[in-house]
Amino acid sequence: MMKLFFWRKGKKPSLPLVTVITATYNAAETIERTIESVVQQIYKNIEFIFVDGLSQDGTTEIIQAAARKDKRIKYISEKDQGPYDAMNKGISMSSGDWIYFLGADDMLIQENTLQELFEAGYFSQEKVFYGNVIIEGDTSWAKDKQVYAGEFNLPELLKRNICHQAIFYPRKIVERAGFFNNNYIICADWDYNMRCFAFEPFFYVDKVIARFQAGGVSSSGKDPAFSKEFPGNIIRYFNLYPDDLKLIESDSPFRSVILSYRKLQKEGQ
Repeated sequence: MMKLFFWRKGKKPSLPLVTVITATYNAAETIERTIESVVQQIYKNIEFIFVDGLSQDGTTEIIQAAARKDKRIKYISEKDQGPYDAMNKGISMSSGDWIYFLGADDMLIQENTLQELFEAGYFSQEKVFYGNVIIEGDTSWAKDKQVYAGEFNLPELLKRNICHQAIFYPRKIVERAGFFNNNYIICADWDYNMRCFAFEPFFYVDKVIARFQAGGVSSSGKDPAFSKEFPGNIIRYFNLYPDDLKLIESDSPFRSVILSYRKLQKEGQ
C-alpha cells in the first residue's frame, strides 16, 4: 500500500509547481471550459501552458484573453506535427515540479482536485501517479459515462494504456524519459508510459481526476507504427533478452510481447 506523506502540524508545506500542458487546434467550442477547470483550482501554484497549432476558429483569441486575466497562463501558436509534437513543445517550455497533460476538450473533475492530491501528499514524492477519468462519449476502448480504468499492474499496462488525463509525472522522470515519439499518431502516450514504468512502477490513486471527451483522434485506437514497434520497444525499455526462455513461461508478463517479437523477426527474415 502506498504510504502518504503528511506534513507535521504547524509546519507549512512547500508548494510544488504543477505544470498543466494543453495542445490545441481549432478548439474554440470547448477550450473555455478546459481553461476554467484549471484556473479555478483551489491549488494555485500552477503553470498553464497552451501549445496551439495555428488555429483558425478563435481558439488563440480565447487563450490570449485568458492569459491577460491570469499570469499563470503561457502560450505559443505555431505550426506543429500534431498533438504529441505540441506536447513535446510544452515540456520544453515547462518549469514545473510536476507535469500534467490535459486535452483541449477535457476538464479537471473538481476545483479541489489538485488541492486534495497535494494535501494527501502525492506531490511530496517523485514517483509517477495516476487516478481515473470519466469518459464522455463512446470510444473503441471505453463507453460513455464509464469510469476508466482503475489500478494497472504491468500485465494490464502491456494490454492497454492509462489515460494521460489521469496521470502526473514528476520532473525527474520526464527528464529521464525525454519526449513523446512523434512517429506514433495515437499511442505515443502509451509508449511514453511504458518507458517511464520501466524506470519505476507507478502508483494508483483511487480518485477521479478529469473528464475525458471522446471523439478525438485518440478515440480510434489505431496506430500501425506503434503496434509494429511495440514488442521491440518493450524489450529495449525493460532490458529483456528475447531468447530467455523464462520470458515465455505462462506466468511471465512479457510472454505475449516476446512471442510477438519472435514472430516479427521470422517474418522479417
